[in-house]
Amino acid sequence: MNTTLGHIKCQGCGGKAEVKQAQRRGAHLYTNCGVCGTDQRAGRPIQTRLFFGSAWLDGEPTAPENVGSIEDWEAQKKGEENQSPKPKLDQTEEVVYSVKSTEEKAPKASKTKAIGALILAAVIGGASWAATRKA
Repeated sequence: MNTTLGHIKCQGCGGKAEVKQAQRRGAHLYTNCGVCGTDQRAGRPIQTRLFFGSAWLDGEPTAPENVGSIEDWEAQKKGEENQSPKPKLDQTEEVVYSVKSTEEKAPKASKTKAIGALILAAVIGGASWAATRKA
């Protein structure tokens, strides 16, 4: 298991996420949030944000192979500031789900039961007929 190298604000919930580094080729950084889970996206903007935006515990780790420049990071920060803030988990809007009524589902169940009853009747009828033929 990879050790925690630093922390950063989670993009999903706004909480504190651990920053770790993969040992595979590319040495990509990834986050592990207690609420959102693991995020292993390896694109340049994500790696740039993680490398320059993290609070490191023991100095900067090895830079991922596709990390951008500090200027890229500054431009990203300005772009994020201009975006509307994401709602926190406890501020979610009410979501309305449409559910089919049971009346729409009833015919399917009735057809299944009717087919089952016909098969059962055929089996019983066939067995009765076969029993009378042997006698």
